[in-house]
Amino acid sequence: MEREERLPTMVLRWAATGAGILAFASAVAVTVLEGYATYLTMHSLPEDLTAASSTGLGSIGIYIIDNIDLLFFVVGLNLLLLAAVLSRGTRYYQDVKELV
Repeated sequence: MEREERLPTMVLRWAATGAGILAFASAVAVTVLEGYATYLTMHSLPEDLTAASSTGLGSIGIYIIDNIDLLFFVVGLNLLLLAAVLSRGTRYYQDVKELV
């Protein structure tokens, strides 16, 4: 009976952990790939077109930082915090159940 009570919480905790890690990984991958694509595009254009750009011909780091989208980072952080809360709640539930 105890295993059946913990099963939905365990599944939800693992799903939140997996989704949080996936959100973080996709945020990093999108940021790096979009920055690299912008870097390659800017360096393939003629000089007179890139001089009007706000970043000009910068290094790849400038383009990566310029393309950071915080939405996926925030979603990933929230999902990982939810997984931590579920883990701690399950532990507290087991402790209280042993007391009663």
